[in-house]
Parts: sequence; structure tokens; C-alpha cells
Amino acid sequence: MLQTNHAHCFIHVFIGISLGLVMETAFVRSGPVQNYPALVSGVSLILMTIIASISYLNQTLEPFFAVVLLDFIVSASIYFCFKDESPRLAMWSSALRAIYSTFLLVIVGINLGDWQNFDRSFTLILGFFGFHLGVQAWIFLRLKTLRYLMAFLLFISGLGYIFDSLLMAFQWTGVSPVAEYTFVGEIVMTFWFLFIAFKREFPLK
Repeated sequence: MLQTNHAHCFIHVFIGISLGLVMETAFVRSGPVQNYPALVSGVSLILMTIIASISYLNQTLEPFFAVVLLDFIVSASIYFCFKDESPRLAMWSSALRAIYSTFLLVIVGINLGDWQNFDRSFTLILGFFGFHLGVQAWIFLRLKTLRYLMAFLLFISGLGYIFDSLLMAFQWTGVSPVAEYTFVGEIVMTFWFLFIAFKREFPLK
């Protein structure tokens, strides 16, 4: 998820477009899709990144309804992606993201026309998103390769969002937010979903 820093938003737009090009290349050069839930997750995350970034740059809330829809889609696709290998963790990851998405829908609906209040409310609910990433990090510890790197990046991303949420909740104005520097795990996860969508063997133990 994104913060209000414009440079950070431009980075997300660039990454989103780059991921789109990677996805297009994968379709052209790879074989048939092997894992549709992973593909749905990856494509939805790309679209979400681009739409949310544009929404932040223009400070308009209407596009966030599309972000909410995509978030619910990712919640479901993540469950179906991991349910056979790790059903309980898949359920927790999906549920936490769905809870976050529900709160996002609520704050978008009640704050239409009030960008500043939305931004504050958004930071508050990022804690749920952070816990979702924490569960995903636990799932990624079961990867056959790069499990520690993937889990570490997602865990740090999750901690960043939880930390920022606590900053807003307790009004710790003397401390700077950190999530705009710790979001790398999300981007790596998007690449991972797109990569395994075309793999015959699912890369979890």
C-alpha cells in the first residue's frame, strides 16, 4: 500500500508499469499458465499498484473502489494459491487481507471528498495489512528456494505498516513513518506470483 509521498508514488507507478511489461513477456515467452490463482494475484497486484498510485497523485478517492475490488480478489486468490500446501496459514492470510479490504471500503465510502481524513484513516488500518504480510512471510518460509530472503522482505514490509499504524494511533509525531522505505517485500511478492503462475511444480515444501 502507498503513502502520500509523491516521489514514492512515482516509484510505484514505474514499478507497476515494469511489472506489466514483465507479465506481458511471460505470456509471450512462457508456456501455458499452470497456476491461475497465482496469475490472478500477480495481475491484480499490478493493477492495484498503478490505480492506487494515480489516485494518490491526483488525491481522488473514487479510483480506490477499484483498489478495494482488486484487494478482495487477491484475498480469495491467495487462499486458493496456498490452500493445498498450507491450508490454515492460507486461510489466515486471506482473512486478514479481507478484513483490511473491508475497512478500506468503509473509509473510502465515508471520506469521499475528504482526502486528508482518508489518509489518516488509511494509515490506521494498515496494521491489518501488516499482519497479512506477516502471515505471508510465514508461508514463504516453506519455499524450496530463497525462503529466508522472501520471508525476511515480507516480514519487514509488514512491520513497517504496523509501525506506521501505531504511529498514527498514538499520535507519535516526533517519529517518522517507515513504510515508504520497507515496501520492497510487496513488489518481490508480485514478481513471485507472476513467476510461479507458469511453473509446473509449485515451489513450496
